[in-house]
Amino acid sequence: MGWIKVGSTKQTNISGYLGDIESRLPKRHPYKSNNYINWAHEGTHGVNSVLRNRYPGRINASYMLGGIAMIQTEPQITLKQLSKEIPTSFIGTGYNLYIVYPQIDHWINYNGKCTLAKNWNNQPLYIADEFSAYCNGTFVGHEHRYSYRDTSYSFQLTIEMYGYLKILEKIVPTNDLITFLSFCLIRLKTMCELGRDKWINNSHIQQLQMIEDYK
Repeated sequence: MGWIKVGSTKQTNISGYLGDIESRLPKRHPYKSNNYINWAHEGTHGVNSVLRNRYPGRINASYMLGGIAMIQTEPQITLKQLSKEIPTSFIGTGYNLYIVYPQIDHWINYNGKCTLAKNWNNQPLYIADEFSAYCNGTFVGHEHRYSYRDTSYSFQLTIEMYGYLKILEKIVPTNDLITFLSFCLIRLKTMCELGRDKWINNSHIQQLQMIEDYK
């Protein structure tokens, strides 16, 4: 598949990165929130879902702002198989939520409601969906000067998802995944510069370096 252009679906009076995402969502959607980081995160999932449903077969989508998205074919590997290859040093706060629980259908608390979430066991590239959501949310958090805690946490999960994707790349090194991760690294380095002395700390830098040095 590869990179595609994603046009706007409507006009919006919201500016910046959040407006970028909002303009590519349907007129009515459930993603608006008083917390702009959450709005951007869930809205990115919404854009990814729309894109995913446009294409036949087992594919996943990752909207990366600026009107571009990566469409990838799901590899022949399960989340459960991937989990066995993830080094302990890569495991962070999102491991259970994004690697363990999605191996089977499971209940989650979404906006105060108990919701049955379908499993993603046969679609490990949903991690790329999560990467794009956390990445875009971090940019919005920076743009709107959200607290250190909120923006730093979003960036922490962005790095963690990147690490899991790097392990997936080692197992199934497709051209699209290699290309996507090269782009992701550029985005991560950009965020490191934007967040310097604001919401970046040494643990972020060390984690990213550890992932890049892993053989």
